[in-house]
Amino acid sequence: MKKDKSFIIVGGILAVLLWFIFFGLGLFINSKPFRDTLMNGLDWYSFFICLITYTPTNIAFLCMASAFCGGCSNNLIIGKKVNQNNTANEEPTADLPQNPFNCMIRGFVVYVAFLAGVYVLINAPFAQPTQEEYAKAAGVVSLLAYAVGYDQSNFLNLLNLSSKLKKKA
Repeated sequence: MKKDKSFIIVGGILAVLLWFIFFGLGLFINSKPFRDTLMNGLDWYSFFICLITYTPTNIAFLCMASAFCGGCSNNLIIGKKVNQNNTANEEPTADLPQNPFNCMIRGFVVYVAFLAGVYVLINAPFAQPTQEEYAKAAGVVSLLAYAVGYDQSNFLNLLNLSSKLKKKA
């Protein structure tokens, strides 16, 4: 059991560090020169730099790291307070420890929802993003991904919100 907790602690710390690294890369490195290089042909170095610095792909990494952190936080806070009486018919709650890797996938779904929403509202959302726009988008989406990673019922509420919006429209 102690080995599991050590993995959660180390994994959570690494995820936070990765989040700061990706946030810094997305905030301070302009991906346009590397994207322009890729227009002339495939250059693996430019492709890798674009992957980690271009706003849409960078935010995907931030979401997955945030959701992983949420899952690790949940595991550390909840610990071993798993209620043995839970059945498969019960709705998931924050009282159950979350698998950080499952949380990471839910964080990616938050990213896809963000991307879909951005493209519905704005024609070319990532044509010329500023540092301020990037910081706002990265912060909000990371917070949502963390919340979804921490408690899977938040993920279900997010999915239910879209169905409620469809009914009103």
